[in-house]
Amino acid sequence: MKIKTMLSVVLGALAVGFAAAGDLAVSAYWQDHMVLQRGKNITVWGKDAPGRSVSVHFANQTANATTDTNGFWETTFAQPFAVSATPQT
Repeated sequence: MKIKTMLSVVLGALAVGFAAAGDLAVSAYWQDHMVLQRGKNITVWGKDAPGRSVSVHFANQTANATTDTNGFWETTFAQPFAVSATPQT
């Protein structure tokens, strides 16, 4: 079977350091059972209180961001993810 250009993953909980409960919001774009494209750097975004540090952990990588004055944050994983048929959290 030919390997497809998409990587099947399950986006579960995104770990965030020092965020107060109820403030952090990951964009509704990110959902369970998503398929991510292999070989591309993945960008994740959302909202929290202004000036907060946000860390996103996925598939043995971590990407960090700081919210702007409006509370928006965006971060990109440094390395593209490898092909995998195994769901990830």
